[in-house]
Amino acid sequence: MKRCTEPGLNNVLLLFAILFLIISCQSNRDPLAFSPPVFKEEKSVNITEIEIDKMTHYIFNIDIIEDKIVATAFDGTNAVSIFDKNNGKLINSVLTIGRGPGEYTSGHLFLNTSGDSVYIFDMQNRSVSTYTSGEFIKGSIPNRVVKLDELNMYLNAKPLTGGKYLSFPTKDARFAIHQADGKLISSYNKYPSFKEITDTVSIHYMYRGMERVDVKPDGSKFVSTNSLGSILDIFSIKDGIITLEKEERFYSPKFIIDDTKRIVVQPDCLIGLQELKTTDQYIYAIFSGKQKKEIGGSNSFGKYVYVFDWKGKPVKSYNLNKEISKLAIDEISQRAYVVTKDQDSSEVFGYFEL
Repeated sequence: MKRCTEPGLNNVLLLFAILFLIISCQSNRDPLAFSPPVFKEEKSVNITEIEIDKMTHYIFNIDIIEDKIVATAFDGTNAVSIFDKNNGKLINSVLTIGRGPGEYTSGHLFLNTSGDSVYIFDMQNRSVSTYTSGEFIKGSIPNRVVKLDELNMYLNAKPLTGGKYLSFPTKDARFAIHQADGKLISSYNKYPSFKEITDTVSIHYMYRGMERVDVKPDGSKFVSTNSLGSILDIFSIKDGIITLEKEERFYSPKFIIDDTKRIVVQPDCLIGLQELKTTDQYIYAIFSGKQKKEIGGSNSFGKYVYVFDWKGKPVKSYNLNKEISKLAIDEISQRAYVVTKDQDSSEVFGYFEL
């Protein structure tokens, strides 16, 4: 019988010792620690500008429907403008503000798409109006309007599979799921933990109105971030129940808590991930990387687009030649469409290759 030599035995013992140290370090890692993302690939890209035809108001969001850029931007009469994505020419303006059939009483609307449908969330009326994409582009009235019940107020509501909706309340819960008729199915009220925060009131104030959310196209998951610092939360949805699957903590926010338990953001707080757009494979986010004192007003632009997989792992980063404020992913053309500013500081569309 062949016996192990002493050097061979030592190598085996050394391997076990290394594995023990790795496991021990992982088990002892502070779950509240922050670690900047490290990307497998970093790419510098230039934005190709597309001049916007007849657009004078601030653009709140953009999306891609076929060969069109849909911009949520109130022009004084309509809440949404639709442009040719190749040349920026105005095709139509829709969602008229008024009190007639199919009109809205407020220009504060949120647009979401899923498959061949367009969903408009009216925060003032807590309702979701549904259109086919063709009807929407023509300016037709919605074929369905649903009012979300139970909770006090919502910032947005996004479509899920099976006619359900995911809403982001500002009171009572962080997220909620509603069935097709708007009735509440379940809610979720857990937030990321911070060593400085010991009560739910402060963390609620920290996230209220600051959270960005997008749903995976197949409706099985969604992702959330807060622009203060940088934390990426990935949730799964199954049988109407929300479960936190992964939390990646990249940059710690800097703040103090005042006498009313409200969060006061410090001037040197990093403004991190701001916009989220998803595909079945990836999560895309605009990353600012600036401190709060460097950002004026609401124009918190960034020159980076970060890409993560649905396990929260960094995949790729794009270093852009100019700052952007909005983002939409076009999987057909394999381009990212953006809102940026030209040399006259006017808002224009643009794109870069993925």
